[in-house]
Amino acid sequence: MRLSSNLLPTGYSDPVLLGKGQWGTTWRARQDALGRDVALKITRTPGLTASSQMAEARRQASLASSLVPAVYDAFPWHGQVCIAMEWLQGVTLERLLQAGPLSEAAAWHLAQLLAEGLEALHRAELTHGDLKPANLMVLHDGTLRLLDLGFSQKPKDGKALQGTPAYLPPESFRSETSAVACDLWALGVVLVEALTGRRPDLTKGSSEVLAGLANQPQIHPLWIPLLLSGLDPDPTRRWNSPREWLEQLQLIGPFPLGGEELARLCQPVFEHEMSQACLAAGQEQLRSNNPASAFRLVSEALEWDPDHWPAMELLGRIDLGAPRRRRKWPWILAASLIVSAGTLGFLAGRTAPDLPVPPPRLNEPAPEILAPATADRFDLGDGPGFSEGSIAALSATLELSDVPAGCTLFVDGVPTRAIRPDRYSLSSGHHLLQVGRAGAVLWQHRIKVLAYQQLSLRTGKGKTP
Repeated sequence: MRLSSNLLPTGYSDPVLLGKGQWGTTWRARQDALGRDVALKITRTPGLTASSQMAEARRQASLASSLVPAVYDAFPWHGQVCIAMEWLQGVTLERLLQAGPLSEAAAWHLAQLLAEGLEALHRAELTHGDLKPANLMVLHDGTLRLLDLGFSQKPKDGKALQGTPAYLPPESFRSETSAVACDLWALGVVLVEALTGRRPDLTKGSSEVLAGLANQPQIHPLWIPLLLSGLDPDPTRRWNSPREWLEQLQLIGPFPLGGEELARLCQPVFEHEMSQACLAAGQEQLRSNNPASAFRLVSEALEWDPDHWPAMELLGRIDLGAPRRRRKWPWILAASLIVSAGTLGFLAGRTAPDLPVPPPRLNEPAPEILAPATADRFDLGDGPGFSEGSIAALSATLELSDVPAGCTLFVDGVPTRAIRPDRYSLSSGHHLLQVGRAGAVLWQHRIKVLAYQQLSLRTGKGKTP
């Protein structure tokens, strides 16, 4: 998918694609006015008007629950509706279950949070309508959010409901159920899927499906009656509210470490997926001739995963030099430069001061400089780290020694200025260092700088590796 100038509404920038589905596309974007990252969902729900989609957004915004993403803004845009929501640092339960079932403690913690979320929805006289692992976001701290409330509606009996068939109760196909009953049935199906790692086939009856759970020694025996009652084919014998689910779960638990187990599962998966998404977004920005945005996004990809080699390689190829532009009046500009240079030379009375070397361009080889017999080799050595720090703005120190004459140090494509001879200030974080001469790169290296850290850069003669 190629980026275009109208990919996002005005006021949102640096798009990172988080997901694309039947009901819309979700981006992580920068909300320029407030300087924060948001999840921007652009809906394209067929058959629904913009006014009905705005009504759904207003209903979600009215929910005072920590288990539902906060809604910051909603507005129509090019026949669609954009909803700016809280950006959640987590992955879906569907993604987590690709690695296998959850432990008993993690599944219990998940069921507890899910039942509490449904109770908050039903208390607000709303239902979810499409509860499934793909719509459950597990955050990096082990908490849970309910996603995609596009089907949320006032509970009504005796009508066919929308949703995913595998998570609907049997009577829903006969239009003999309610939205509340669908949510409660789906809770049981999701719990079985979390304990087994696969979606259950309940067409042959719940007893046969749950019989396998009874033979697993790591599963508490009380899970079986709990799930049998939650997935009973007879609606009159099921749990009738999330509160009943919560009460029955207390007979099995509590499992105090369930949240920590979910967090341990979520964190590496989330960081890997964000690194991949930021790298893809940086590549698109680079193809769209936005090197500054590309550099920011690829650098962020390395923040999420410092060992992401494709991102390291791409970061080294991004040219942050000033773009060459055609000038409408070249002769006038050339004459102005000549006059200015003559005036400055006359006033100075001596030679003009040295001008900064243009940023080195990696795509311009310089064989006479990079020849193995005469090339300069630069080695990076870490000095003592006084404190790791926690604030990105805290500075570090970079010390250079024996740099050949005529060379310039570039940090992230910008020529540096020494605070005193051979010593430079760096902000903590990831940086790309380049040493250039005559417009060519002699050496480059990517570093991660800690606050208050001192780094030394030494040069020596020898063959390039």
